[in-house]
Amino acid sequence: MLDFGTEEPKTLASRLFETREFKTQRLRSNVVEFNLIEDRTAKQSNGVASQWSALLTTTAEVPNFRACTTNQRNQLDEALEEAENIAKQAQSTLSNTPESNRANARRYNEWFGNYVAQRYNKVKGNFDKIVNAIASERIIFNCSMEDCRDGVFAYVYPTRPYEIFLCSAFWNADVTGTDSRSGTIVHEMSHFNVVA
Repeated sequence: MLDFGTEEPKTLASRLFETREFKTQRLRSNVVEFNLIEDRTAKQSNGVASQWSALLTTTAEVPNFRACTTNQRNQLDEALEEAENIAKQAQSTLSNTPESNRANARRYNEWFGNYVAQRYNKVKGNFDKIVNAIASERIIFNCSMEDCRDGVFAYVYPTRPYEIFLCSAFWNADVTGTDSRSGTIVHEMSHFNVVA
């Protein structure tokens, strides 16, 4: 969702033409479907349509919540946003690390072991899929705590894409950092067969 501000339309338009800065925000709302009844080229004003098109065509699915309280839903919205940030940072780091520096990349070596080009490319591809799944798939957060054991943050069934079962350790964790709610979401997304 784009946050354009609350000013009058003419004020907003002039400000957007000057700065061209956009801030995306994840919002939760009811599901709405639109049917395009004819193909049309987007109207443009000073080339704005072409610059906005990537932002306007990105379709983030609204998460589905099972047995979650309002407070848990709010915490999950925050954790999901941070999970997307974490995954995008990892994706960017993997993509932008020069090949000559990959063997000495501390974070890669810490998480994935010694550098081997084929493995590096697989990890990079997996993060591409994780980012895509977080940004565009309907994630189901199941808060029922069924089959949870002590110390378990969350679990998934690899053949049941995008449903994450959350346990008590998840709710006791911080939003970000080591062993966090956002990190747990990224981790669990990696277990789905259709992702990584």
